[in-house]
Amino acid sequence: MGCCSSRQVQEEVDMAHTASQPQPTYQQTYQEPAGARIQPHDPIPAAATPAVPEYSAHPPVIITRDEKSTSSPPPFGSTSGVALLSSPIQDDKPQLDEKSTETPVGETTTDETPIIVRLSIARDVKIRIPSSSPYITVSQLRTRLYDHHDLNISSSTHTIRFIYLGKVLKDTTTIQPIQPDTQCKNSADAVFVNDGGIVQALLSRSS
Repeated sequence: MGCCSSRQVQEEVDMAHTASQPQPTYQQTYQEPAGARIQPHDPIPAAATPAVPEYSAHPPVIITRDEKSTSSPPPFGSTSGVALLSSPIQDDKPQLDEKSTETPVGETTTDETPIIVRLSIARDVKIRIPSSSPYITVSQLRTRLYDHHDLNISSSTHTIRFIYLGKVLKDTTTIQPIQPDTQCKNSADAVFVNDGGIVQALLSRSS
């Protein structure tokens, strides 16, 4: 009985001694193998700054207007392209024939009203028509255009049809100026045109 009690006392002393001793940590129990430590990398060198291109190092060039020539385009690579802006822009309006304002010999300019005949060849012809009876007819107006030599047309080469307010006029229709304080109504026999009004003329070649 004495032997068993002494063994129990000895075990308790051993347990108390073990508890009083410090326990080893993870770092103490684990030993890193040689060569396994990660070596620090060398610092990455900074990227080299590219050199400034030669063309951007020159001072800016002031573009000036080319006053020498505005009709021909500048050569390829030239900086005088602004000169093209100074060229005049052609207008698409029909060309007004100023010679038509002249009254032929033998005709009087009194009591007449000017109208404009707009041809389909992009030309305007100014013609004076009588302001009182007898008025000019479409057939007579066609003859006046044939007599206009600058147009290079004749009864043997071209036919002319007159249109006013979207309607084709007959040869016997009279063209009358609009009179003040009068009631004017267009019909198949007469059309009324303002001072400087436009009558369209469709030209076609004779077959």
